[in-house]
Amino acid sequence: CDFFKARCEDATLKIDRNIRHCQSQVNVLSNVTRLPPPTRPPRPTRPSVDICQKIETDGCSDRMNRPIRLCASNGKMYTTSCDFTKARCEDPALRVDWNIRHCQSQVNVLSNVTRLPPPTRPPRPTRPSVDICQKIETDGCSDRMNRPTRLCASNGKMYTTGCDFVKARCEEPSLKLDRNLNHCRQDE
Repeated sequence: CDFFKARCEDATLKIDRNIRHCQSQVNVLSNVTRLPPPTRPPRPTRPSVDICQKIETDGCSDRMNRPIRLCASNGKMYTTSCDFTKARCEDPALRVDWNIRHCQSQVNVLSNVTRLPPPTRPPRPTRPSVDICQKIETDGCSDRMNRPTRLCASNGKMYTTGCDFVKARCEEPSLKLDRNLNHCRQDE
């Protein structure tokens, strides 16, 4: 800013990147007291009134009800962020304690809680859908299914296209792929 003010008075002024040319000025400037860096506004001491009211009236979202282990400054372990936020609405001084050992007695209790098994996928169909069997019978196989390949099946036969394997599986629904090609006879 000072440079541009001085340049208003003397238009011939230019920036000299060689600091040695200004050495006497550098020593003077090094004694200038610098302003402290700007400070951030203080963090709110409690959750916003909006979130507290929303939880009170509508309850917590599914995301806030996901199971977590959250140790708090009061030594309690919270199992969802919803529970922690509710507690913070009551006690604004409550903070997350990132040292989980401070809640160690509750960690041991929570580790004994029976966990739900992971969700299971529906079983795969044991045979190709009737639709695909009928489609192959009426329209034939697509180019993709007719690409040459080597598929070993549980009946010991080697199929040279996916189409041949699916046709055989339409006839014999218990037929499965065998990943070990050595189990199939090569002459078929």
